[in-house]
Amino acid sequence: LSGQAYTEYWYYESASVLDKCGEFYIYLGAILLLLLLFPVVTYRLYPDPGPSTLHEHDALYTCLTTTRAIVSDARFLLAFTSFSLSGVAGLCARASLKTFGESFINDERYLSSVGGSGSFGAAVGALSMGLIMDMAMEGGGFVTGSSPKLLLFNATLGLLGTGMLMFADRMGKIWYLFSYDVVLLAFGGASSVLNMVLLEIFGISRFSVAFGISSLSTFFSSLWFTIASFSKLSWHDFWLAIALFSSLAVAMAFGLYLEYRSRGGVVKERGDEEEEEDSDYIWHDGKKYVRQQ
Repeated sequence: LSGQAYTEYWYYESASVLDKCGEFYIYLGAILLLLLLFPVVTYRLYPDPGPSTLHEHDALYTCLTTTRAIVSDARFLLAFTSFSLSGVAGLCARASLKTFGESFINDERYLSSVGGSGSFGAAVGALSMGLIMDMAMEGGGFVTGSSPKLLLFNATLGLLGTGMLMFADRMGKIWYLFSYDVVLLAFGGASSVLNMVLLEIFGISRFSVAFGISSLSTFFSSLWFTIASFSKLSWHDFWLAIALFSSLAVAMAFGLYLEYRSRGGVVKERGDEEEEEDSDYIWHDGKKYVRQQ
């Protein structure tokens, strides 16, 4: 099948499937509502812990202080920007797997196989980066600067894969498979490394807040994909713009590496006595030690 006859058998244009979408989203919304109500009900039924031992109204102040300290740190801004820009390639590659692939590959099964191999590549990237960082820690303490180097490596790898995707429609199936896997491998690796970067910068006490803020990085890639879809860019220009984002991600990752070297990889800023007391680690002679309580 080819041309117009081929599109008649597309699954997502089947009327029997589309007629069920409304009912499906109603059920999905009801399930989501129950999930949101569960913590609220649990909180109301849970016994009151009583007054705080510190201050009665310090929760909002602590939240604002922690968030302000995180977003004002140059290392966090560099890491967040680098991951946001490099993540555009991975997320847009997944979102456009079928739409881009079907522009030059008339094989639904092959495109599904490409998607499966890309997911496997992302898992391999995350696992391999985790093992590398784990071996670095077991070798006598985590070496300062290793995680920014790995973030730079994955950003560069993502740039390479994005550049290859620019020519996928000319090079054919195998080229598309390989370049798609490279992009997803880099995306999975960067996702894993970002966690270690945040842990090294802020320690355990502030890691969860920093990680939550970093989750907003997917907004930029979703926004770009939406804009590109409505602007009707050619696929070559679409990947060219993403390659530009990936280039900026490499620059931000390199800036993070330089910032790490200038600061010595300390977990928190020195000179603030209160911050020092709350630190999870102590740095001495370039090595990190756990503070004993």
